[in-house]
Amino acid sequence: MMRILVKWFSIGLVGLLVVGCARLPVASYTPQYNGVTTKINGNANIGLFTYLPFEQGRVTSNQIENTAVNNFYIEGDIAELAQRGTIIELERAGVNLNNSNLTILGKIKKFRADDLGFNIDWSYIINYKIVDKSGAIILDRDYIADPMRVSKWTITLQSVINNINSMIYSGYKKFIDDPDVRTLLAKGITR
Repeated sequence: MMRILVKWFSIGLVGLLVVGCARLPVASYTPQYNGVTTKINGNANIGLFTYLPFEQGRVTSNQIENTAVNNFYIEGDIAELAQRGTIIELERAGVNLNNSNLTILGKIKKFRADDLGFNIDWSYIINYKIVDKSGAIILDRDYIADPMRVSKWTITLQSVINNINSMIYSGYKKFIDDPDVRTLLAKGITR
């Protein structure tokens, strides 16, 4: 009897350790240094960022859409990750993120890893809005990140996190390189 009790206790302890150590990949945004960073001496506030596939009930708030059978989750919300990436890159660009009459809002419309076949094709679309203090929309545009294809055979957890960061940066880069955005942020005022 004691032997059976020790056996079940050992199995339970191992199971508890396995479950306790199982974690989702931590995808924290790191500044991207590929290429020249657009510099702007400007002002803006950062507002709410949302994730449309989550709002539509297609995925959870921390899930990247994918086409294969398995699900692809990260630790933390996709919207918060895109917001952090935008904040970091705006600060690097020289934008002062307070005391402005302009606020930047973001809505991730698509974040997908098409992982059918031998490659993973990443796609990302973000809508950025710039609103004034009254809530009037000054700019409302979708920015499509450059598509990225990576081989499944060379993938690691770190490379997946790097791919996520690259897609967020690519969408941000399209936004910050938009001449209308640069003009608005540099003035820090509405048109």
